[in-house]
Amino acid sequence: MSGEWSSFTPQDVTAQNGLCAQIPCHYRYPSHLNNKPRIGIWFNSEMNNDKNVALHSKNSYKESTKFRHRTRLSGDLGEDDCSLVIDNVTLQDAGPYFFRVNFGGGDRFNYHPVTQLHVTDFTDKPTIFSAEMVAGQPVNVTCSFNTTSLKHHGQNLTCRVRYPTVSSEQILTLNVQYAPQNLSITSPDNVNNSWVSVKEGNSAAILCSVHSFPTSNLTWRHLGAMLNTTRSSNELWMEFPQLTRQDTGVYQCVAENEHGTAERDVTVTVEYAPEISWDSGCTHTPESVTCVCAARCNPPGELTWRLPLANISGNQTRGRLHTWQVASGHLVNGSLTLRGGDGGEDVMALCSVRNRHGEALFKVYLLMEGEDISGGGKSSSHSHGKSFNTWIAVLLTAGIILIAELAGILIYKYIQRREYVTMEEASGNQDTNVIYCPHSATNQSAGSGADGPAPEELKGGGESGEGEEQAAVYANLRELPSSGDTVHSGEVVEYAELWFQSKQGEG
Repeated sequence: MSGEWSSFTPQDVTAQNGLCAQIPCHYRYPSHLNNKPRIGIWFNSEMNNDKNVALHSKNSYKESTKFRHRTRLSGDLGEDDCSLVIDNVTLQDAGPYFFRVNFGGGDRFNYHPVTQLHVTDFTDKPTIFSAEMVAGQPVNVTCSFNTTSLKHHGQNLTCRVRYPTVSSEQILTLNVQYAPQNLSITSPDNVNNSWVSVKEGNSAAILCSVHSFPTSNLTWRHLGAMLNTTRSSNELWMEFPQLTRQDTGVYQCVAENEHGTAERDVTVTVEYAPEISWDSGCTHTPESVTCVCAARCNPPGELTWRLPLANISGNQTRGRLHTWQVASGHLVNGSLTLRGGDGGEDVMALCSVRNRHGEALFKVYLLMEGEDISGGGKSSSHSHGKSFNTWIAVLLTAGIILIAELAGILIYKYIQRREYVTMEEASGNQDTNVIYCPHSATNQSAGSGADGPAPEELKGGGESGEGEEQAAVYANLRELPSSGDTVHSGEVVEYAELWFQSKQGEG
């Protein structure tokens, strides 16, 4: 892979004292590092000596004091541009320079050979354009000086006129108009150039800033839609109160003024702990049992099968066990296969998927020698089929018993209804009230007047012995004419006749 690391920088660069110098630089690296965060460092030495750091893209406090606030990158590290700019070059800045990149995860590389910076004396001089002069008439004399450095914006320009005996000067503040440039994206969270990563549920704020004069109009866009914008400002925040996975994607900041446009992308990545997918489960053939464990997580998790005697990960074969694993984006898949053999096998395995935010577990059981297998968690297996058949048989049996009981109750009710109708017809009296008392006929007594049986006794209380057959008894009630006899003065006694018939038709 070392052959993939390369850079394109000149051997020599010359600048005049007091002006700015630029060292053009482009670099290459292995393709698997494309989406990794990175830090760019320029050294003013032959070796990576921390005392001679000319530029540090992440932390300016690591730069040497003589370079601090004078160096910057003119390009974008995410676009493989590592060009260095040094403002207000001094004679002490001369010497060797080389670029170093540090990727997240420990990958780093020093790009050689070095570039030699040569600093010469300032030789540029202004040009004065003479004009025809007439005594007593005003005259315009033009003085020009070529410069392309934007650092003169906001600075004072002094014009002096000296005569043999007197002198005069005028001060002008320079306003250098230019198109948007040096557009940068920063965040208090984990941000590096074109990449921001935040844990799910947390808030995030991303700042887009640019240099331009006049000030630029800034706009944040996502999937072609405008999120927010500001007029006449060189800064614009984009805020996420609570990040979800749906917020993952590429966001674009666009800066525009009357002289041009600049834009830059940033990728927002939402991190979360592993979650077992519903695709997990077990299947079997006559020769083997295979359990699949799938999980989604960001950053990608490490999948390990925990077995009674060892832990297995990646692609391995140990005896009758074989593991296979593949990761794609936020999804990691692993399989564990138990192949048949001479002896029985009963293996319990635990699939563990872990990243820096947490761990997810999935338990499976692998049974051989004709037995079905079962999976834990969200998996399905053939032992579930056996259990399912057993439950079907139990439910069918319970259903048959329930139907039989309901049929018996309906038949019993029908018989009771028919007996009720028969007794009503036998009474031959439309004014008769029919009372059904489900208790033994031997418990009934046909009393009269106030000394008759209490209501509780009519409900089947009595003194019948335990175990007596309870027969249905029907009572027909008919009012009889009053005899006119009185028991107490002012009271009229009415008599009623109760006629009982047993279920068997006996009076």
